[in-house]
Amino acid sequence: MARWIIVVFLVHLLVAITEAAECACAINDTPIHASYRKPSYSQYTLATGDCASFHGHDVKEGELTWLQITYNGQIGWVIKDDVKTSACKRASPFHDQNCSGGHKYSATGTGYYPSNDPIEGGFVDMRGHPLHTLQAYLAGHAPFVSVAMDNHAGIAYGSHVCIPEMNHKYNRVIDFQVVDTGSAFTGKGHSRIDICVATRSDSYDNTINGHLTLVFQ
Repeated sequence: MARWIIVVFLVHLLVAITEAAECACAINDTPIHASYRKPSYSQYTLATGDCASFHGHDVKEGELTWLQITYNGQIGWVIKDDVKTSACKRASPFHDQNCSGGHKYSATGTGYYPSNDPIEGGFVDMRGHPLHTLQAYLAGHAPFVSVAMDNHAGIAYGSHVCIPEMNHKYNRVIDFQVVDTGSAFTGKGHSRIDICVATRSDSYDNTINGHLTLVFQ
């Protein structure tokens, strides 16, 4: 009996630690530096609205306070005034390329890209956050890939969707999130998805424009 009590306690402790995880989210495009002692060397840029894991460790150097973060699998430092810290958003629940354990839908895919062209819809999603392209995600410069779907189909903003055809193409689990919409999706429900890519030529990708399986939790 005591053993079960210990197991239950450890599970609740792990859940509490996970829920308490902190992230540092960029207020504006924010350079990530390899060291707070040599801030001229920037490893990456944390784009506006993007987040990185925050370790709870900060250092005062001169007039600036630096926060230690992890981004793209590497330790880095950002200026405290350039970010805001908060509880991290829920990570993708999918961990295998076949997208096991979810509700499956058959969909037709298309691609769109950030552009001022009225057809493409601009550079931000339905809530004004920057669009994240598939290419930026694959390069480790984006936290997820933006996709557009019917916002009248009961799909919550930020919902994770797993696409096995795309996972197998790139041999990795890709985190797609539904953050955008458009008039072309009205009434389409789960049968149509638009994947954000970097350029017009990328939008012609055969896999993206083919039959796609959408898996939601």
